[in-house]
Amino acid sequence: MPSLVVDGRSHLIVRKITSIGADRDNDVVVEGAEVAPTHAHIRLEGGRFVLVSTARANTLRVNGRKTRKHPLEHADAIELGDATLRFNLWDEPTTIEVQRDVVPQDELKAYRRLLAFSTSLAQKQDVDAMLEALMDEVVQLTGADKGFLVLTNDGDGLRVQTARNLNRESMEATLDHVSDSIISRAMQAREPVIVSDALNDTTFRASASVMQLKLCSVMCVPLVFAGELLGLIYVGNDNVVNLFEQQHLDVLVVFAGQAALLVQHAMQRAALSQDNARLRQALEGEKFGSIVGSCDAMKAVFRKVEKVAATDINVLVLGETGTGKELIAREIHRRSPRAEGPFVAVNCGAIPENLMESEFFGYRKGAFTGADSDREGFFHVA
Repeated sequence: MPSLVVDGRSHLIVRKITSIGADRDNDVVVEGAEVAPTHAHIRLEGGRFVLVSTARANTLRVNGRKTRKHPLEHADAIELGDATLRFNLWDEPTTIEVQRDVVPQDELKAYRRLLAFSTSLAQKQDVDAMLEALMDEVVQLTGADKGFLVLTNDGDGLRVQTARNLNRESMEATLDHVSDSIISRAMQAREPVIVSDALNDTTFRASASVMQLKLCSVMCVPLVFAGELLGLIYVGNDNVVNLFEQQHLDVLVVFAGQAALLVQHAMQRAALSQDNARLRQALEGEKFGSIVGSCDAMKAVFRKVEKVAATDINVLVLGETGTGKELIAREIHRRSPRAEGPFVAVNCGAIPENLMESEFFGYRKGAFTGADSDREGFFHVA
C-alpha cells in the first residue's frame, strides 16, 4: 500500500490529496527548520501519485533534483527543506533473521533412534524382546558397555529383567554386575543419578560394590509409572571416566519412560492372565455342562436333568423367556443315550399357524404352490 516513511515511521496514503508539512493539522507531519506549515501535497492524478509544492518558496527535491511537481515512483527520496522522506508504492518485504539453535549430531541421532524404536513397538508383541531392544538402543546411544533393566520383585528385593552388552548380546542377569549403592540412591530419591568417576566420587568411592567392580562411569534412572516405582535402568562403562554428560542422561530418561510403559503393560497382562485362570478354575466347580449356577435351586434342576437324561421319556421344560430353557434341553440331550444324534431347536412362535403342519411333518413336491422339492419335517429330522 502507498506510504511515506518519515524518521523510520510509515504513514499510509489513503486520500486523493495528502498534505505534508510542519503543521499538526497535516496528514503527514514533518518537523524541520526549513519545512513550511504545509510544504507540499501528494495528489492522485490519472492513477499516479504526484508530489506538488504548495508555494514557490518551499524547497522541494526528489532524488536530489529540485522540482515543484514530480510523478512519484517507488522508493523515491523526497527532500522537504532539511527533512528527508521516502515514498513507497508497496510494502517492502521484511527480512526477519531467525536464529536457529543447531542441534548437535549426537542429539539428533538420539531423537531419530528414539523415533525408530517407538515406531517399532507397534510391530512387536513380545515384551521381553521389546525391553531387550530398548536396552540395546540405550547402550549404543550413551556409549556404555553394558546396560541392565532392574525391576522390583513384589517387595522381595530386586531382580535383573534384561542385561545387554555393547554387542547387543545378553549378559548374565545378576545384580553382581551393578553397584547396590548407586541403585539405592536412585531408588530412594526417585531421581536420575549420574556418576562421572565412581572410584573418585566423594559419595560412592567408599562403596564396597564400586571398589569391587572398579566402576568408572555410571548412570541410573528410576522407572516410575503413576507414582509407583517399578525398577530402574542402569548403564555403565568400566573403562572410561567422565563419559556420560547431561545429554546422555536426558536420552536415558526418555527411554526410561518408554521402559516404564512396557513394564507396566507386561505386569497388567500377567495380572489379567492370572485372574482369568483363577476365574476359569473357580467356574469349573460351578459349571454343569454349558450352564453356570451354584445356588440350591439350580443344583436341584441339575439333579433332575441327570435323572431324566438317562430315560426315554418326554420332557417339558417351562420358564419365562430368557431363563435358559433351550440350554436345559441341550444339556438333557448331551447327557442322554441320543447325544450322538441331532438336536433340533425350533422357535415355534416364529412359525405362522398355517405352516405348522408342513414345518413339523414335512411335505412332498407339488403339495402346494411353492413346494418345488420334498422336505423333511422337524420331527423326522430329530
